[in-house]
Amino acid sequence: MLCGVLLINIAAFSQVVITSEVVKMKLPDGTKTLIDDEYENFLGKKFNLPPSGSYKNSYSKNNMLFRYKTGMVSPQYKQTIEQVLAQDVSQREKLLKQTVTDSKISVYNNIRFANVEYNSDGCYYIHFISDYNKNYEYVTGEILFKKKDEAAAREYLNSVLKSFGFPGN
Repeated sequence: MLCGVLLINIAAFSQVVITSEVVKMKLPDGTKTLIDDEYENFLGKKFNLPPSGSYKNSYSKNNMLFRYKTGMVSPQYKQTIEQVLAQDVSQREKLLKQTVTDSKISVYNNIRFANVEYNSDGCYYIHFISDYNKNYEYVTGEILFKKKDEAAAREYLNSVLKSFGFPGN
């Protein structure tokens, strides 16, 4: 449902502003948009991970990777944010064999998010899924980092989620 994404990369401030039909958010100063091979190279060089094509919206800052995507569900499949959180934790632990270290629901700008923190192969992740907007659309994403960058990663994600909004809601 993502028809167009406007990326404004202001050179003087290095701020990325994301505006689409589904989401609006500002990424912290110094964030770099990763395109095509840059994304795969960043994953390989910084995290020793193979390419992952599931996220087309990818950004880096220092040694951190932020990525997100949007989705939509039919009204009959809508779940509560509590159900989404429980399902995400279960899937990561049972199917993906990832170590979940924390899970919670947070609220930014009156939008609830399911947050799951986990680690796998020496990489640390904070994954988020927003509650649905009025059109049953949502945003999911994560920040990927090494343990030494945990404080910076938390600050980065907190800044992004504070700026998050659904246009027209």
